[in-house]
Amino acid sequence: LPPLLLLLLPVLWLQRRGEGQGRRRRRRRRRRRRRRRRRRRRRRRRRRRRRRRRRRRRRRRRRRRRRRRRTRKQNGWRRDI
Repeated sequence: LPPLLLLLLPVLWLQRRGEGQGRRRRRRRRRRRRRRRRRRRRRRRRRRRRRRRRRRRRRRRRRRRRRRRRTRKQNGWRRDI
């Protein structure tokens, strides 16, 4: 350990115990581990020259249906329930 870190150790320890000036307790954030999927690589014997085509991602626009308020017809008027 470098000497600088050694100097910091007691300070950090006190801070963790919540004594001294370091009253701030640092909340430890739990990092979620991402599971990496292992891909099996198949070896292809035949080498084909491939032209690289840039794939454009098309964003599908969702059409929002307008919800009609339910109304009840009452003596010729449409009234919201």
